[in-house]
Amino acid sequence: MRVTIEHREQAVGLSGKQHHYFVDCTVDLSQEERAIVENRGLHQHFIEVGYSSPPDSGAKSGLLQGFVPLVALAGVGLGISSMFTKSGEGLSFLLLLAAGGMWLFGRTSEFKAAHATPNVTLGQLLNNNRFTVYAASPAQAKQVDAELREKLVILKANIADSADIGQKQTFEL
Repeated sequence: MRVTIEHREQAVGLSGKQHHYFVDCTVDLSQEERAIVENRGLHQHFIEVGYSSPPDSGAKSGLLQGFVPLVALAGVGLGISSMFTKSGEGLSFLLLLAAGGMWLFGRTSEFKAAHATPNVTLGQLLNNNRFTVYAASPAQAKQVDAELREKLVILKANIADSADIGQKQTFEL
């Protein structure tokens, strides 16, 4: 197993004064390790690595969720007034549809964030040997680096230990 770890910094925001830090990791499994993973069905074995992007503040979905009642109320109000004026039925329907879409987008964003798994499986490493981990600071990036090294050593040992199964042993206690 050959591992390459690279740290990078990315300026964000309009002023570029804020920074995001990332640890990029490339894991090249040897042919023997690939064969062990394939033969023993170890594709679902994983290491926990952390998220690949900064945590979402929820501002986008929160902003949309704030406008849902306003858009829905406007749609209902326009629908009621269209009963008397005979105009605006289509716009009323579109506003109600937009409110439903905004609500659904906000809920699915929350669901995805709650159920995201920061794991990398051996199956994923066989298909795409590169993954990224977000860090809030350069110090945290160094900590992520050290943790990745430890976890990858354990992963390599698990692959090597899976090469053959244990033999029958008889002993007395």
